[in-house]
Parts: sequence; structure tokens; C-alpha cells
Amino acid sequence: MSKNKIETFFIGIGEYVFRHSKRYTDDESVFSLTGLVGWLVVFLSILSLAAYNIKSFPLEVYISFWPQIFIVSSGLMLLFLSLLARLVIRDGLSFSRNGLRKLDVLKFIGCVMIFGFLWFESFFNPVQSISMGQSSGPSVRVATFNKLVNNQSAQGVEALAALNPEIVVIQELESDLVAAYQNILGLEYLSEVECNCSAGLSDVYIMSKFPIVATRLTGGDSGWNLINAKIVHSEVGIISVYAIHLPPPFSNRHYHQRNALFDSLAREISVDANPVIAMGDFNTTIYSPVFREFSGKVSSKVSLALENNWPKCSRYENRLPIDALCVRIDHIFLPTTASVTDTAIIRNVKSDHLPFMVEVTF
Repeated sequence: MSKNKIETFFIGIGEYVFRHSKRYTDDESVFSLTGLVGWLVVFLSILSLAAYNIKSFPLEVYISFWPQIFIVSSGLMLLFLSLLARLVIRDGLSFSRNGLRKLDVLKFIGCVMIFGFLWFESFFNPVQSISMGQSSGPSVRVATFNKLVNNQSAQGVEALAALNPEIVVIQELESDLVAAYQNILGLEYLSEVECNCSAGLSDVYIMSKFPIVATRLTGGDSGWNLINAKIVHSEVGIISVYAIHLPPPFSNRHYHQRNALFDSLAREISVDANPVIAMGDFNTTIYSPVFREFSGKVSSKVSLALENNWPKCSRYENRLPIDALCVRIDHIFLPTTASVTDTAIIRNVKSDHLPFMVEVTF
């Protein structure tokens, strides 16, 4: 099942209930609808709590769309509350078999507590991150962009070039477009190793203003190899840059491949002797328990750039222009000792991902 179909399914749950609720406006049907909506909210709250904490392929698919699920669930909870209020208006605060029931009230209170906890955890404290700050040290502007295979438009990379990035990781870039992209970005150095990627996907490249002295493939033989490049900065020294394009966890095989790559990447970053920047298309949101576990494993070396809040879009923006209805799966990890002094996400490009740039000060 594709991401669009999964997303449409969850959003459709809320739309269905609201669309058909008009038939239940008579007093005799309010009681039946209250019970139905109440149990649906209970089901979603328990499922959300499990998906946020348990590593499992089906639950990973669910939690990948947590912002949308939260919006739908909040709408259902408001509908549930309005139905309870109508029963109170009809019968008063007295409990009865065919009216307001203690079980429904307990269901509502319990669901509010669960969703309140998940909302706080996922939107305020999901992973360790680096906040905006001022610093007087040397700075580097880094960016990641999934061009989208077969996308011939240069609109995204031209907009990115206007931000003057100095190290760029590009995914799904065909080899015959590499020279043109380098020219547009004005970046002299290129990673010399091409990614041995899965069938149907193009290569991952690192382009840099600074000399690249060593490049290697990492990540094993999954077909979703990662690239590591050692880049020499005149003031910082050697920076170890990891270019990342992980498989989306929407099949059991890809879910386990992605988890294995996360483990491999965590081991490498943890023992890397140089300052590390890891960026790219992770195909995973910050709500995933696998992503949060990975972030914890590498927290002594790197932290996310600016993501401890409802994330700005980086995927589906052209089709779902409201930030709350799209997902963030493109990430940049920076050294924990660094500061972020600037950040930008470029909209209205021809890709299904948005270019993401940060300025890091060492």
C-alpha cells in the first residue's frame, strides 16, 4: 500500500464519521452513536500509544502518519464530547442505561489523558535536538535534497543554490545530471563513489565547496548503501559527512532493511573520530520508536537540527500545502557541540521532497 493510500485511509476515518453523523441527529440515535464513536476513540488511543513505543512493522506504518492521526483523533474526540454533552442536555447529569453512562465518561477521560501524553511527548520531547543560537566560530551551510527520480526540472536546485550551500547531499540524482547540478550549485568537489542503490532509484551524491579527500560506501549490501566522505575545512579540519537515503518502512522487507541500516549507521557514527554531519532522506519521521532509538544511540556525537516541535513539511508539500497534513522525513544531524545559526526549507519545487538547509557553527 502506497503512502498516499495509507494517508488517505486515516484521514478518511474522520471524514466518514462526520459525513454520516447527520443521520444520527435524532435523540434515539445519539446514544448509539456515542458508544460507537467512544470505542473508536479508545481503539485509536490504544493503537497510538502502542505504535509510539513498540517497534513493529504494522505499527511503524501507523505512527509514520502521527500528525494526521492526531488531527483525526482530535476531531473524533470533539465529536464524542459533543455527543456526551447532548446526552447531558437531554437527561441531565444522571447516569442511565440508555443515556449518559459512566463507561463513556471514563472512556473520554482516559483517551484525553493518553492523547495528551502522546501529544506532549511527540511534539515537545521526541528526540534531542540543537536549537538556534549565536556563535563566533567557523560556519558551514549544509543541505539535503531528494530531487525525485525522473524529475527534469532544476527549479529545486536553483532555489537551493540561492542560499549558497557549501556541502549538499542529493538523492535520486541521475548520473547524466550531476555535472549540471554541480555547475548550478557552484560546488567544485564531488563524491567519487556512486551508490549501489535499489532498482528504480538513482544515485546519492555529496557535492562540496571544500576538498573531499576520501569517499566510501557504507551500510552493507542491502542495495541502499550510504556514502561517507571526509571533507577538509580550513578552520574546522576534517568533517565526516554521511549521505543517507534509507528505504521507506512500508513493506516488511524494507522495514527490516531500514532498521539494519540504522544500526550500522549508529555504530559508525559512534566511533567516528571526526565531527559528524549526517543528512539525507531517512524515510522515517521523528515519531518512530526506531528513529528515536537511533537518535539516542548517537546522542553523544550528533543531534537533530531544530525538530523538537511540530515539524515543518519536507514531503508531500505540493499536494498537501498545510504543514499539519504532511510529514518530515528529511533530517540533518549535526555535532552536539555545534550551534545552528540559520535554517531554511524551500517550497514549491517539482520534487515530492523539499530542500532543507541549515547553517552550522562549530
